[in-house]
Amino acid sequence: MADNTFSMKQLVSDARSKEIDIDTLKVRGKTLIFGNSIFYIPNISRIDVHDLSIENEKSLPWYFWLLLITSFLLYFVFEQALLSVVFIALMGLILYNYLLKDRQFRNRYGLGITLNSGSSTTMISPYLDFVKEVAVVLYNIMNSEEDKSINFHFDERKIVEIGGDVSGSTVVSGHVAGDIVNSI
Repeated sequence: MADNTFSMKQLVSDARSKEIDIDTLKVRGKTLIFGNSIFYIPNISRIDVHDLSIENEKSLPWYFWLLLITSFLLYFVFEQALLSVVFIALMGLILYNYLLKDRQFRNRYGLGITLNSGSSTTMISPYLDFVKEVAVVLYNIMNSEEDKSINFHFDERKIVEIGGDVSGSTVVSGHVAGDIVNSI
């Protein structure tokens, strides 16, 4: 019975977590802003660095091997060279998609932010060193009484501190186009 309870907690935890790809993460005063989300920094209970890389150890799909055997039979047994070439082209497409997916998931790291409520968001980046650097800067911000204004550019791997007092920042009113992070 205890195993079922643990599974249900895991399901609830998974339902409240999400992974997102972001370009820019901003800190303005006591808030963390990305996409259309604004987090109050004192409500953050945990920041984690995750290795989300997936080693693709699976073999090629079964239908790839079926196409290989079929194209071999078509060419050598039934002497259908043109149809064999079509099957080889399909095999090439399958192989390309297989290798493309493998490349996309090879280097993925996440900056996990968990709130006091238990919900969490993981920001994805292919650069482990940059994710660690962002985590350290956020740690310093969380342990400081001073308001900060910092932009984290994940795509460029840059951290830019905006000078000046955050308390006198401009207020955007009216229609906000695009993501919130681009308006602040």
